[in-house]
Amino acid sequence: MQGHGAWIDVPTTAYPPLVQGGCITSGAAHPARAAAFRAFLLGDEARALLAQAGFVVDAPVQAAKQGGPDDKATSAAPARPSP
Repeated sequence: MQGHGAWIDVPTTAYPPLVQGGCITSGAAHPARAAAFRAFLLGDEARALLAQAGFVVDAPVQAAKQGGPDDKATSAAPARPSP
């Protein structure tokens, strides 16, 4: 979309990061598939795909869920387009 529309480049230090999360509900129709998808999203391949799509992918952060201390989450925020 470069060359279309207008925007203001706001420094990432001007606002708190947008941390995205997810969960697998106890009533999931396919819990094993959901767990596999979640594992993919938290893995290196998905992190690389997110970075290619313009997201800033930080180091893993601790997940707040029943999975325990070894269950990691990832924060990702959209990158700002270059003018």
